[in-house]
Amino acid sequence: FSQFNWPVDNVRLPAKPIALQSHNGRLYAFSKSKIMVINQSTLEIEDVFEGAGCLNKNCVISTEYGMYIADNYNIYGITQSGPEVISTPISNLWSNSIQDPDTGLELFRSNVHLSFDNNRKSILAFYTFSDANNAGLVYSECLAYNIVKRRWDKITLSDPVSATFINMNGEVIYSNTGGSVLSFLTNRSQYRAWSWESKGLILNSASQEKKLKNIKLLSNSELSSGSISTFLDNSSSSNTFKATNLNPGSGESLWELEVKRKDNKFRRLKVKLDNIPGTTEVDSIAIVYKGKKVK
Repeated sequence: FSQFNWPVDNVRLPAKPIALQSHNGRLYAFSKSKIMVINQSTLEIEDVFEGAGCLNKNCVISTEYGMYIADNYNIYGITQSGPEVISTPISNLWSNSIQDPDTGLELFRSNVHLSFDNNRKSILAFYTFSDANNAGLVYSECLAYNIVKRRWDKITLSDPVSATFINMNGEVIYSNTGGSVLSFLTNRSQYRAWSWESKGLILNSASQEKKLKNIKLLSNSELSSGSISTFLDNSSSSNTFKATNLNPGSGESLWELEVKRKDNKFRRLKVKLDNIPGTTEVDSIAIVYKGKKVK
């Protein structure tokens, strides 16, 4: 015998929900622009957060580290005080549309799925960019947010993702439009080369001129001098004068590489690592400089 009383056991929501998710003893209802927190015992609306929502039922994921959602404008982590934007560092990538660099056609984002890679402690946002005229331009990518390191990575996929699933080992299984069912990044024997570029570094002083002495990098394997570039101020070209391995690593020790420049005066500095082997991990980057006296 069902004890559910339909006339009494219900709650009226201020907006039509498109997704429901239980988290920490509360039921969350999402519309396109609202988050509604419902007490499941009393069926009362405890809170309503305006201005943030989710795209569809595939754009919300609950984990032991928190709940995460995605809408047209941002990706959020849900806290007790409300949604917090975590996608600010990749705001230029999380856009409703982009321009194809080769054809100039406008491509539109669709097919968004959120998942959770427990092995890497990362939130995964799968999506596809395609053109409205069906000219065959399709870009499928995944943005991975590491919860522990608070770092974003972009991964290119071969085909658009149609569905995702987390198996008992914490691995993300996904199917694509090509008809394949694949495991996400489970082949640990093959790693693609990677690149990284810092933001413009003013080193505590935007207007004061500084002199770069050297840059030291610690890594688990040897880095070539050609893979490291330094850009001073608004210069579009790099000029690495000398790269020397100060401490060739062996066993558990790290490689130490020193980079110097001939022209070393700057106000803003940018460091770029390019085409680094996938098995290489850069532990840290230290910038040694001297500030010139203010006149």
